Amino acid sequence: MRILACSDIHGNVEAVRKIRDLEANIFDVIVIAGDIGNGNTGDVLSCFGSFGCPVLYVYGNWDNKVSYDVSFSPGFNHIHNNLICIDGYYFGGYSGCSASWGMNPIYLDLLRDVNERHKETIRIRNELRFDFDRQESAIHADFLERMRLLKEQRHK
Repeated sequence: MRILACSDIHGNVEAVRKIRDLEANIFDVIVIAGDIGNGNTGDVLSCFGSFGCPVLYVYGNWDNKVSYDVSFSPGFNHIHNNLICIDGYYFGGYSGCSASWGMNPIYLDLLRDVNERHKETIRIRNELRFDFDRQESAIHADFLERMRLLKEQRHK
């Protein structure tokens, strides 16, 4: 099996076009291991699609604005939590990371669960945050006033 594997494209369609220009249609599958390109993921994948073989991919942190449900076209497979068999070989993947990350459905489910279970703690935190921000603003205003008074005294 011939595999073209890459990652960390970061939306650089021109680099993918150069790969396309240098390589013939000799691959059985293309595997992309994340950081495709957020705003131009479709353009990047389309260029890889011109090889005429299946394109398998997972998202990385660079792809945090791309929906997990988007379907680019037949032959393109987001292999997040999925197995795809090609010529007797299985490919699987996991998109995202454990931190707060874009449209990762696992993160979104965990966030909803945490928010639901800890409503009171979150309410108190938000109140304290508001109070802290208000106090910080007052301290800053007081500092600016003191600096203004010091400048006035120096100029006398």
